[in-house]
Amino acid sequence: MARPIKQGLDYFPLDVNLDDKIELLEAECGLQGFAIIIKLFQKIYNQGYFIKWTEDDQLLFAKKINTDLTTVNSVIMIALKREIFNKEMYENYRILTSKGIQRRFFEICKQLKRKGIEVNPKYLLIKIDGINNQKEEEKDIKEESKEGQEQQLEERQEIQEPEETKEKDEKINSEETPVNPEETRINSAFSTQKKGKEI
Repeated sequence: MARPIKQGLDYFPLDVNLDDKIELLEAECGLQGFAIIIKLFQKIYNQGYFIKWTEDDQLLFAKKINTDLTTVNSVIMIALKREIFNKEMYENYRILTSKGIQRRFFEICKQLKRKGIEVNPKYLLIKIDGINNQKEEEKDIKEESKEGQEQQLEERQEIQEPEETKEKDEKINSEETPVNPEETRINSAFSTQKKGKEI
């Protein structure tokens, strides 16, 4: 029996100089807020590039890190406000993720040459090899249809232009192309024309 493909990571990079979003969260929530965010990152990267964040998940997480649920939820709300997590994904699907989280996750998977990772396109915020999220797919479809309409217009113009040149070519100047009667003899045996009475 084949071994199941690991979806999560064993490690994730943590920059020495954190970006302003994390520092602002730490300024608002203190070291406890910073610790909760790092624990959430660990949980996310352990499972993949997002985690479900339902009421049950919140209770289990708070119990695991030995913190009250109110503190965890206040840190999450500040993290959403500071765009550490994507607010739209949280409101629509009750998941915690961000562009940065996804970018790091897929870069590490690429370095590890990991294949067979389960990807849900509706949860994607970034473009990865051949997979778009729904908004990007809709945008691509609109752009393709617009390009298709422009191409059809160009083809119509190209079709009309050769007809104009044909009309010009059909106008023959008789002075330039004289008819030589010796070269253009008519064979009466094969001709379909009827001759009138000779006078």
